[in-house]
Amino acid sequence: MYLHIVPKLDEQNITVLHALNDCEKKLSSLMLTVHKQRWQQLARDIQSYENAIDLLKSSMQNKSELPSALLHQFQHLSAQQRRIMRTIHQHMQQTADDLKSIDQGISKLQQTAQLQASQALYNPKQK
Repeated sequence: MYLHIVPKLDEQNITVLHALNDCEKKLSSLMLTVHKQRWQQLARDIQSYENAIDLLKSSMQNKSELPSALLHQFQHLSAQQRRIMRTIHQHMQQTADDLKSIDQGISKLQQTAQLQASQALYNPKQK
């Protein structure tokens, strides 16, 4: 993505750049999955992103510092990752709240059914 604006890079920095670009693509895919609420794909997309991060980490081994353009791209990736994690957390919280409401509704229905059943036993309809 940023290859055209990055000044001459050595081979190791080019490897880091490619790993960063791959991370951005995987994170974009993860963001789309969350945005469209395709929850059955979430685990796969998270794993794909984690694999890309692992490759990025290995490409950055033995690097004491990054050129400013790569550092900027890395910071942008980190900010995007924090945003998507907050969004995932919000969806998880909403799902937990929805499940709690559903459980409460089911419990009320069961109580009502039990009450009606016990009333039917003690107050049988007269013919």
